[in-house]
Amino acid sequence: MNPEAGVPRAAVQPPGRGPRLSEPDPPPAVPRATPPPDHSKELERLAAEIGRFLQDHRSVVSITMDSELQQIVTKVLTEDSGEVIRQYPPEAIIAVMKRMRELRGILLHRKG
Repeated sequence: MNPEAGVPRAAVQPPGRGPRLSEPDPPPAVPRATPPPDHSKELERLAAEIGRFLQDHRSVVSITMDSELQQIVTKVLTEDSGEVIRQYPPEAIIAVMKRMRELRGILLHRKG
């Protein structure tokens, strides 16, 4: 019976030699962190384009950032009075999001 049967060939060493040392595996490649893309220029361009379109309809667009939620708020307003025609997200949703953030803080920081 062959004593080397079932043993991989690389594992069998000739007599009188020390164990074979294999080359260490190279370290895994570390992906580089890429900064998040800056969309502010694109947002400004789109806002200007939408503004030109809405001029024909006597409306203006307002795109702002809600500082508390870090959420973009887009409003379509009448050119004359500044009345809000449409808003996304709606004011009610913004209020709910702010309330949920407040409640989340209360629930997570309460000792039980």
